[in-house]
Amino acid sequence: MFASVASLVLYGCLLFAQTKTHKDFFESPTPPDEATAEAEHALPTRRMAWIGFACLMLSLAAVIGLAKSLSPTIEQAILSAGAPRATVGIVIALLVLAPETWAAVKSARRNELQSSLNLALGSGAASIALTIPVVSAFAIVTERPLVLGLEAKNVAFLTLTFVTSGLTLGRGSSNALQGLTHLVLLGAFLAFSFMP
Repeated sequence: MFASVASLVLYGCLLFAQTKTHKDFFESPTPPDEATAEAEHALPTRRMAWIGFACLMLSLAAVIGLAKSLSPTIEQAILSAGAPRATVGIVIALLVLAPETWAAVKSARRNELQSSLNLALGSGAASIALTIPVVSAFAIVTERPLVLGLEAKNVAFLTLTFVTSGLTLGRGSSNALQGLTHLVLLGAFLAFSFMP
C-alpha cells in the first residue's frame, strides 16, 4: 500500500509541477512568430476534450489487450532464447511504451529536445506510478504475495542512471553526447537483463 500511495503522490506532484507551479520548466522556448501562432489556436471544447479522453482510454485498452495476447508468444521466445523469465516484463514494457518512445525520438530528430524529454518523462512516470497501484490492488484482492524489489545489478543500474541524469540534465542543458550516454546505459541494462 505504501508503494502505491507513494507512487501516486509523486506522479501527482509531477503533474502539478508540469501544469501549475513550474510550467516554464516543461515548455520549449519559442520564437516570437511561433508564439503568436500558438496563441491563435483555440483551446479544445469540453466535448472535444472528453472525446479525446475516451479515445485515449480505448487506445490504452487496445495496447494492453495486444500486450496480453502477445505475452505467451513473447514468453516462449524469450525462454527458448535462454534469457531469464524476468525479461518478459521488459519486452512487454517496451511494447506498451513504443508509441511514446517513437514520438520522443521523432521530437528529438526535429531538434525539439524539450518535447522529447517531456514525452519520455511523462510516459515513464505514468507507467510506473499507475502500474504499481494496479498490481498492488490485484495482489491484495487475490491474496498473492507481491515483492517490489530489485536485484543488486538493477540497483547498480538505477543508481548509475540517477547520477548520470543529475549530471546531464541537472544543469538545464544537455547535448548529443550526454543523450548517447543514457542510450548506452539503457543498452547495458537490456544486455544484462538477458543474461541470467
